[in-house]
Order: sequence, then C-alpha cells, then structure tokens
Amino acid sequence: MAPRNSLLDAVKRCADDHQEPTAARSAISRGDVASHASSTAANDSNGTRIITTIGDVEQLRSVWTSFEGHRDGDIDFYLEFIRSSSNTLRPHVIVFYRDGEPAALLAGRLDLNRIDHRLGYIRLPSVRSRALMFMGFRGEQTQANCTPIVESLLETLRTGDADYAQIPTIHDSGIYRAALQLPSFVCRDHLPELSQNYILRISGDFEQVYGQLSSNLREQIKRKKKKIQADFKGNAKFICYTQPDDLESVVPQIEEVARKSYQRGLAVGFNDNVAMRRRLAFCAARGWLRIFVAYLGGRPAGFSIGTVCNKTYTSDFLGYDPQYRDYSVGTVLQSALIEKCCEDGVHVIDFSAGYADYKKRFGNDSMTVARVYVFAPKAKGIYLNGVKTVTASLNKTAKYILASGGLLSKMKKTLRSRAWS
Repeated sequence: MAPRNSLLDAVKRCADDHQEPTAARSAISRGDVASHASSTAANDSNGTRIITTIGDVEQLRSVWTSFEGHRDGDIDFYLEFIRSSSNTLRPHVIVFYRDGEPAALLAGRLDLNRIDHRLGYIRLPSVRSRALMFMGFRGEQTQANCTPIVESLLETLRTGDADYAQIPTIHDSGIYRAALQLPSFVCRDHLPELSQNYILRISGDFEQVYGQLSSNLREQIKRKKKKIQADFKGNAKFICYTQPDDLESVVPQIEEVARKSYQRGLAVGFNDNVAMRRRLAFCAARGWLRIFVAYLGGRPAGFSIGTVCNKTYTSDFLGYDPQYRDYSVGTVLQSALIEKCCEDGVHVIDFSAGYADYKKRFGNDSMTVARVYVFAPKAKGIYLNGVKTVTASLNKTAKYILASGGLLSKMKKTLRSRAWS
C-alpha cells in the first residue's frame, strides 16, 4: 500500500493552486469598483460592515479623515498602496457602527503572499497564502469597538476567504487584547511579535535637541564630521530631496548604495522597482517625502528615506555603502536629518519598529509595538500557526541564550557582514 501523504504535503499542494484573479487586480489598478466580495452591511444601528471596494472606501473619506492615526492608516496612503501593490486582490475594511454612525474601523487588504517565517535573519520556505494584511486602526480602541471588529475578522477566516490575518498595533491596545482573547486556541497567536519602537520627541530648536544627546554620541558626530571634511577636502554634502522632479536622478543613486548594503543581502529594505517609484512619487506629490543622501567625494555614500505627515517624520528605508563605514555615514546623516526636521517644525521622529543601536542612541522615548496574527480554523491555517509558533519559540530561545552570553550583538554583526559579502 502506498504511504499516506502528510498533512503538510497536502497543504503545500493546495496552497500553490491559488491563482491571483487577474480581472480584480486590473480593476484595482484602474481605480474603479471591482471586487469578487460584496460589502456586508450591519442589520441594525449597531454592527459591523466589511468594505471590499475602492468606491465604498471613498464614501468613508469624511469619517475616515476625522479619526487620528498613523500615516500607514491615512486614507490616501492606504488607497495608493492598494492600487500599486501587485500582491493585493482587494480592500478589506471592517467598520463598526454605533447608533448608525461609524465609530471605528480597521483598514486592511486581501493579499496573495507567503507568510514571512524567519530564524534570525534567515528566511524559511513558506506556502502561498491568502492573507488579510491590516494597516491601521482608526477610532477609539475600546473593548466595545474592538470586540465586534475582531469577531467580524474571525467570521471571514471561518468562511475561508483568507488563511490568516496580520494586525500591527501597540502592545496591550484594545485591538491587541481582542485579537489574542477572542480566537480559539488553534487560531490564536501564542507568541505575538513584539519590538521596541524608538522615537525622538522634539522640543526646541536643533541646538537644544542636539544638546540632549549623550556626550559620547555628540563627540562621535563631531569627530566623524571632522574626519569627513579632512579626507574629502570639503567635497562632502548632505542633501534633502523632497520634489517629484528629484526622483528621476536621485533614485538610481540610492539604488547604487542599496545594492551594496547588508539589507539587500538579507532581501529587505529599499529596492528600485515600479511599486517603489510609484510610492515615492505619491509621497512627493503629497509634500510628505524626505530623501536624505550623503555624498562623499561626489559619490552617494548613504541614504535615509521617510515622510513627514501630521508633524511626524516616519523612517522607512536607510542604508550605506560599507566602504565608508569608517566615517559612520549613517550616524552623521541622522544628525543632518534631525536638524532638517527641527527646521521644518516636526514634533516627532519615528525611527520605526525594530531594535537598532542608532535608534536607541538618538531616541528619547519608546513604545512596545506588536504584530499579531490570527489564523483560519482550517488545515492550512492551523499548519501556518504551528510553523509560526515553532519558529517564534526557537527565535526567542536562541536570542535569550545569545544575549545571556553576550553574543547577540556579535552574531548580528557577523550575519550582516556575510550579507555584505
């Protein structure tokens, strides 16, 4: 008798059978209303509604913009992402109504992708999946608002529309607690991804902000600036680009640096492609874009890309050419970035989630952010949850052992050096 196929093999075969609906993808890129799923309206004045078309999202604009939130949940940023992402099938926005009026919403999209399982920096093979990728919560995160939104999400997963959902949020927020408490044991995220998000709250002018940095950091910046000026004999510039017309010339310069950076070796970070150029053009047209480039000896040596939205600078991409590591290009560039933000009236610099030494050194505040998963109660969803739980457990154990032995930072440096090579 032939051996019985394992559940894992069966799931992988099923996963690769999914094909992206070309018609829906084309309709989204045109910006018209086209979706294979219809919006579900609440039956009474209190309930949830799922928005699955760009047209219906636009009808929420006045309500959406009345809520405060992170840039990634801005309605125009959200719609641009939906239209430009080659992996996105349609919008998926869960709106909770109270007394007939929208009280809160969770903005997301239905993507066709592969869940990102990693052991440290090493990306593991994964199966193709349909994923609800959420980008931001708008409204007050009370239990009364978050519970029905997560219940709606669970119902979508039960029907098989998606294999899992991913929710970025702040640790212990309302949506964080609801996403961990409401799903069943096999669908729940047992080890949510937590990380520190360092920020710099700006109070006063640049001299005041600079004076609040540690004496060691100030001395390093001063010493490296002096070395740069001496070695390049005044042929060193730190330029901020903000205009759409700048992109044609500066993007190839950024790519020249990015392809040499350790981030490229790890398959993360900036990559010059059609979607990236469209995103940068959109941010520039909105007046948000800030591209900082360090030029040493007339050549690009480092870059930092972000946006200024609602008085907050959000860091998105950065990198530097390893041949200039002795000049601490990234550190000096961050100093120039902070000076420009002070001039522009920025209140907060958000270094984005994930630990890095420079973030801690430049930041004066931090918060714990989380990425919470919820899995469908199907064979594939349970399999994905199992793999995620095992890899997360191994990562947590390995990090603890390395940190206890004082080896964690050395290991990171080794892996980044290999990525450079």
